[in-house]
Amino acid sequence: LASVWYWPFHKSLGRYGQARPAIQQLEAEMAALAQRHPDNAEVLAQYSALLNQLTEFQRISGEFPATLSTQRKGYGVSQRLLNIAPQSPRWQRWMALSEGYLADALLGNGEIDAGVLQWQASITRRERLARADPDDERMQRSLANGYGPLAEALDALGRHPEALVWYERENTLLRQQRTKHPDVKALVLRLDESDRDLALQLLLNGRVAEAVARQRALDGRRGVAFGAAGS
Repeated sequence: LASVWYWPFHKSLGRYGQARPAIQQLEAEMAALAQRHPDNAEVLAQYSALLNQLTEFQRISGEFPATLSTQRKGYGVSQRLLNIAPQSPRWQRWMALSEGYLADALLGNGEIDAGVLQWQASITRRERLARADPDDERMQRSLANGYGPLAEALDALGRHPEALVWYERENTLLRQQRTKHPDVKALVLRLDESDRDLALQLLLNGRVAEAVARQRALDGRRGVAFGAAGS
């Protein structure tokens, strides 16, 4: 019901004022439930997901210290899941996602070096999982979804040569997956986004001809006249 009232980045009724206290009450109830059932993986998984939703609500309100507190709690829950089944690919992936959420929270609180290191830890785990199952398109996309946010963070910090490295890794992986899995629609939009971001980063690094060529190719693929959208 709270998600129907308000859910970031999804269709909802836009009633943030109703949804926020409901989510907070649920978090308290789930914390108590997780305490009563410390080894129940499904309880812990639902609690972790709820903490991520609460983080989004806190970020919307600009409560960045609260987001960090919530994500440190979420990281702890993910670690408990791993302790239950250390070799589980599901909980390994859960931890990689948790590491990414924590990295974003650290960056949002100005803890830049810690946030970058946390993103790198998440990427290392995602790379290990991707190598273990190279045919799992979703896991490969999860890896690309680690490269991209780190690149965005470095770009926002003005560290463009570092950002370019990660944008290029993201783009290479997505292009490979697009070729390998042509029927996966999610890859179409992700590759378009990656080409756009990479073109801009090439430009910021002074590689103008490459940037223009990549943007032209993207516009041609999308059927857009070059420059018509302010690119």
